[in-house]
Amino acid sequence: MKKIVYLVISMFIFLSCNKSLNEKVSMIDLEPSMEIEELSDSTFFRGIYSMIFSDCIYAVDEFNGRILKLDTNLNLLNTIGRIGQGPQELAGIGCIGVWKDTLLAINVGGKRLNTYSAYGQFIESHLFDDIYIAQNNFCIDDEGFLYFTSIIDSFPIVKYDRNMNRQFSFGNWIEPDNKDFRRYLNDYHIAFIDNKIITVQTDAPIINMYDKDGKHLLKKELPEQLFKKRLMFKKTEQEKDAANMKKIYKLFSCISTIDNKIYLPYIDHDDEQNIPYINKVVEIIFKNNDFIINKVYVLSRDNKGWFNTIVITNSNKIIASNPSLQMDPTISVFQMP
Repeated sequence: MKKIVYLVISMFIFLSCNKSLNEKVSMIDLEPSMEIEELSDSTFFRGIYSMIFSDCIYAVDEFNGRILKLDTNLNLLNTIGRIGQGPQELAGIGCIGVWKDTLLAINVGGKRLNTYSAYGQFIESHLFDDIYIAQNNFCIDDEGFLYFTSIIDSFPIVKYDRNMNRQFSFGNWIEPDNKDFRRYLNDYHIAFIDNKIITVQTDAPIINMYDKDGKHLLKKELPEQLFKKRLMFKKTEQEKDAANMKKIYKLFSCISTIDNKIYLPYIDHDDEQNIPYINKVVEIIFKNNDFIINKVYVLSRDNKGWFNTIVITNSNKIIASNPSLQMDPTISVFQMP
């Protein structure tokens, strides 16, 4: 009898949570207001895997070894950097960030942090010798300190100054039974919001928040039912073969923030029209010391693959990149209501 009562109560709680989520979260379909396959100067881009917004859009054109500076209508304003082995050049581009009126870029091949002016002039370069930081993922706080995620460390976050001097590391490390998956399970997106550092697991809907001294402040587990199709797909693939635990099956492909809002793009695996891959972006508001799912935007993909990278502008636009090198890549603009 006790088991039956417990089951009924559990089902009631589960259904109540589902009902609450469905009542509060709106699904909003968006069509692109514009799409480009080449820049306004008629040059082409390839492999846009990273973008940030700071008054304008900075996009890493990895294939051409440069950083594009675009306005919110995707007009080309400038290009920054060039391919090469010199201190001011870029031998592979990792993550980028803006600190005041400078642009910071990870020179992957040279293991350097390059600094450029907003107009593209090279300022300085600093060598780093930590091969374990994730060179495609950092954020910058209001004092100019950089926070990288670590791919093989006892802590998943490492703090540096702008000269790439290591300060300290912190965070909650996940130690799996299988050591081969240490890097996979400790893969995070990182951002600076409300004077705090936040990380989002790429593999699970979990957000952690820290202060700038590394003190853990908050852990939030987002409702899994919102992402259940993607999580089920991941689980099915991983059960077929443990070798399938690769980044291609991650839940969230990137993070974008503006004001007190976080945007996380993810793939859903079907809808009423039986389209196999649907691009969605979940909007999360940080309010009253909590992360609250506000809306989910459904991005039309028009058979052009899925969007790997997004960035949100101050004019309520979602700029989304399909970075495919096998087909014509696109950058699309979606206007949020």
